[in-house]
Amino acid sequence: MRVVLAILAILVVQLGLSYPAASQTEYDDGPGSGPVIWKEVSYNGFMASLPGASLKVYSSRTNEEEYKYKKYTASTENASFFVSAYNSVDHSPLKTVLDFAATKDVVDSEVIVDGVPGRRLVFSEEGGFGHEVLIFIEQPRTWIFHAVRHTDDSDDVSKFVESVRLEITRAPTEPDIRGVLKRSVSDVLAEAKKFRQLPVVGIEPDDPSSLPAREGKPGQGGMGSGSGSGSGQKALDTSEKKAGSGDSGLKILTKPRPGYSELARRYNLQGSVLLRVTFLSNGYVGKVEVVEGTPMGITGKAIDAAKRIRFNPPTRNGVPYTVNKMVQYHFTIY
Repeated sequence: MRVVLAILAILVVQLGLSYPAASQTEYDDGPGSGPVIWKEVSYNGFMASLPGASLKVYSSRTNEEEYKYKKYTASTENASFFVSAYNSVDHSPLKTVLDFAATKDVVDSEVIVDGVPGRRLVFSEEGGFGHEVLIFIEQPRTWIFHAVRHTDDSDDVSKFVESVRLEITRAPTEPDIRGVLKRSVSDVLAEAKKFRQLPVVGIEPDDPSSLPAREGKPGQGGMGSGSGSGSGQKALDTSEKKAGSGDSGLKILTKPRPGYSELARRYNLQGSVLLRVTFLSNGYVGKVEVVEGTPMGITGKAIDAAKRIRFNPPTRNGVPYTVNKMVQYHFTIY
């Protein structure tokens, strides 16, 4: 179902600025979850509905009367939502989204909302999270509506996407994406994809040269940090056991800290990732399974860190053996 990404352009549009006062709508979020109150938010030419109980707003002013940007975040049990609306010639928020999308297989298509053309990106990431992104641009303003589906049976993303409204007062102009990013969107994505490093999961170490490096520096995380720990019934054990002659437990030599995803940092997203890691008898990390994840690249960062763990395998009667352990990583923005 995944289609190779082929983005053509983001269309530049002219949008209006006024909307009626916010209202609330009640929806059932599924059995046992109770109703979710969806609140309409509007700013600078858009309107959308977000879960009111978890709604947070971040903003920055260029002066006392004008906002440089506003970011809205909200979530339900089954989905997360992020809206970015900014007045700035700095399009780094848009580039961050595109750089992240470039590492995935994305379905790209045109979307028209209230007669306004834009781009719709659909893709998935590690942990089974499904993304849907709507992008509209009117220089120097940009609107990004980003939803993440946590479970396949959730219709919260559809409710959010269908709630997006735009008011147009003038006919859309011709596409001018190069005036926004100084190059085409396809060029941005192609460059990011060229330098992406594909993860290696569950490869048996018959050919050590095909395996990821066993040590390295964590990624640059900006204003955020990640940390790891053992967790669960079979928690990560970093101390050597001496139950008998030739017997020892799993001994961790180095455990790199995970980097912080730039997209998660930009969205002020924090969370934890719980992994089931296979520590092979030959001293390499084998299969890494996601038990619980966090979207926006955080799960991927945790997987990358787990693959770089260096260890001595446990032994029984002097013979090393393979063991599965639960490893948890925590990600916090400061």
